[in-house]
Amino acid sequence: MNNKPKCPAVQLTAKVKNLDVSIDLVPTIRNKVDMSMDWPQQDLRWLSDWWDQEQDTERIKPTWNIKEIDKTGTSLVAKGSYWRLTYSLAETQLLKDIDADGGHRWLALQVLKKINKENWRHWYGKVLTSYHLKTVLFWASHLNPETKNWATLMDSVRTLLKVLEFSLEKRHLPSYVLRSINLFDWRQTEEENSLKNRVLEVLRLEVRLMRCSPEPYVQLTERPQVSGPFIQRAWELNEFRREHQKDIDEFKKQEIPEESKSMDSDQE
Repeated sequence: MNNKPKCPAVQLTAKVKNLDVSIDLVPTIRNKVDMSMDWPQQDLRWLSDWWDQEQDTERIKPTWNIKEIDKTGTSLVAKGSYWRLTYSLAETQLLKDIDADGGHRWLALQVLKKINKENWRHWYGKVLTSYHLKTVLFWASHLNPETKNWATLMDSVRTLLKVLEFSLEKRHLPSYVLRSINLFDWRQTEEENSLKNRVLEVLRLEVRLMRCSPEPYVQLTERPQVSGPFIQRAWELNEFRREHQKDIDEFKKQEIPEESKSMDSDQE
């Protein structure tokens, strides 16, 4: 058992089938803050500035069981010297039946998390967390509830990439629970924000490239076939990286401000 310095969490390590498994225990106060009955919103007109396609468009409502989600309430968790809201139980409820229609949403999320952890984070630093990607999944499911968008793994990956690319382009990823919060808004100095925007842009180019042809991007075949647009977008990505490599390297040295991190502990 280990106490992290200046952290209220207690880390437990246990052996499970000869593997070390770490579990963080954090002090939590349940149901001290009521969830707003306005969440999740069913009327998506307020999203028109973020998702232009939604304006004046009638869509199928998402399948969330709002009453069950509301019952989960919210919690306060200890974070450093203060308490912060967490909606982890509500998010767990959202994920519980997310593929009830036979879709591949959860698996597609795991694909993006793996690429982010093993590739994007290595190249660009910790600008994109698992919580960002989980939020993208919630919005993508909300905005694209039709089963056809999730029928196969590649369909599901493309649906996630569409929302992720749009969010990176706008530099705006609203919290699914508290829509006034932009998870890409770090409130840093002008110089730090400039570096961050460079990294968000190169990530957008990465996502655009992957969205063009997911299979060759992740090399699902031994000799992947690539099209002209894929080659062109790969060239544009490499040129941008080459031109801004110093800024990218400088950003990787920075620590993300604590107040800019997500409302959940899902940061890996």
